[in-house]
Parts: sequence; structure tokens; C-alpha cells
Amino acid sequence: MENTLSRGLRPLRLPALTKAELERERHRLVWTTQPTEIVPGIFATGAIPRVNSYEDTGGDFFLDAAGHVPDPIVDDQAIYVDTNSGVVVILGCAHAGVVNTLSYVGALRANE
Repeated sequence: MENTLSRGLRPLRLPALTKAELERERHRLVWTTQPTEIVPGIFATGAIPRVNSYEDTGGDFFLDAAGHVPDPIVDDQAIYVDTNSGVVVILGCAHAGVVNTLSYVGALRANE
């Protein structure tokens, strides 16, 4: 969870809570970059690979105040749920791209 800057170099952060405040809730918080089963049938994808050339992060985001180091937002994740009717994918901001995310969920499910 890196601090990110957008064009105009304004900081983008989680609303209201800092990383330190989240860390105090360790018993309820798990940092993960790998696919993780949250409870039976509900999964977090972990970091989503960028495999196509036509989806980008959806904006100008940077890791440095000078705006020279692009932020690929590798911490973007999605949730997917196995249901009796099929899989349901829940996207947040989808900085990895909808197609990348759905392709990755398909690959994860093929390996289950």
C-alpha cells in the first residue's frame, strides 16, 4: 500500500484511515499479494497480472512527487465468489483492467 500521487501531484490515500490505524486492527486485517481464500467459496485475487496492451491504470498516477515514477497500482485486487449459478466477480477501482481481472479469475479457477 504505497502512497500514490495523481496528475497535479495531489496525494491519493485511503479515506479516513491511515496504514498505521489499519495495522492496529491486525486481528481483522490480512495483507496479501497472492490469491487468498477469505472464507469457503470467497476469494481475493491478490495482485492481478497486466497481460494486455489496451488496458491501463485509468489515470496518471505516480510514486514520486516529481511525477517521474509511474505507479502501476499493483495492489489492485478483486473478490470472486463461487455460487451455485457460477462465479461472481466484484471489482473495486479495476486499475488492472476489467479484461485482465476476468482473465486472471478464469485462470485461478482453472487451477483450483
